[in-house]
Order: sequence, then structure tokens, then C-alpha cells
Amino acid sequence: FIPGNNPGMLQSCDIFEADAVIFDLEDAVSTTEKDSARFLVTNYLKTYDPALEVVVRINGFDTPFYQKDLNELLKLENLNTIMLPKARVSDLITLSKMIKDSNKNIKIIPIIEQAISLIEVEEIARFELVDGILLGAEDYTKDLEVVRNFIIQMDNSMIELFDRLWSREDEKRKEKLNELFKTNNNILERKK
Repeated sequence: FIPGNNPGMLQSCDIFEADAVIFDLEDAVSTTEKDSARFLVTNYLKTYDPALEVVVRINGFDTPFYQKDLNELLKLENLNTIMLPKARVSDLITLSKMIKDSNKNIKIIPIIEQAISLIEVEEIARFELVDGILLGAEDYTKDLEVVRNFIIQMDNSMIELFDRLWSREDEKRKEKLNELFKTNNNILERKK
């Protein structure tokens, strides 16, 4: 994520040769700098065309900033994806219509950050323009009014590791994974 209000980071967004860059107009930008961040990102993208996928995380539909974000971003020719925070089905209906009305080929990555969004996730995933889904764990745990702690982080990393290793047909990696689960369970037991 590159904060939209940081001109130096905008200019150097492609030096690491990543597949994509995410310009952030939401969490990385304070309320007082929302307009200037939007101005910087849109003008950067009007002037430069990075040789990578361009994603912009807009402000959520629960804020007074999202409409201005979309009004400016939908004018751009080199925007590939809009990342939608605190995504709800109703937000995706509105955003999908706006994108289709603009005649742009822009995808959407909704971020699941509320309990209600998790309930709606299957419907969210069915939207034609949805190109992926993210779980925003910090806002999600805040919405649930629970503390995100070491054990939750450990479990998330184990799930990610499990997914990467198990998808390969290598028995040694499967054995290593089983050892890691045993270690993880021992750590969790000691924490109790």
C-alpha cells in the first residue's frame, strides 16, 4: 500500500518491479489530507502509466469521501482495479453500476472488514467485476469487538502456510507441515 498523500512514494512505486501497486486513499491518509491524496494519485496516474497493475483503495461508502474518489478515478484510463473497504452487497451494486456506466474495464477487490460482510461474502464473490476478496483482519476484529492477539496471528499464518504447502504434491513438505502444526499446538497449549 502506498499512501496517496506521499509524492515521493508515488514516484518510486515501480522500482521494486512488483506485479501491482495499491495506492491508498483510505487508512494510510488522515481525514485532513483526503482531498490532496486524491489529487496527487489521480494526477500521478494522468501523467505516468506504471508498467504494472494499478489498484486504488478508495474510501468506504460509509464516509463522505468515496463519491469524490470515484468521480475522479473513473475518469482515468490506466486504473485496473478498485479496492473497496468495508464492502457490502449494496456497495458492490452501486460500484458495479458506476463502473459499467463509465465504460471502463475496471475490476473490484472487496475487503471484508465487518461481520455483516462475512455473512454476505458468498453473494459478494458472485459479482461479475469481483477479481478477488481480502479479509481486513484489523477492522474485522474491531467490528467484532475482540482483540487480535498472538494466537490469532499464529493461526492465520499457519492457515496461509498450510495453503501454500498442501497445494504441492511433495510428501516432505506435508511432513514438515504436520511438524509445524504440532509445534503450533504445543505453543498454544503453553499459552493457556
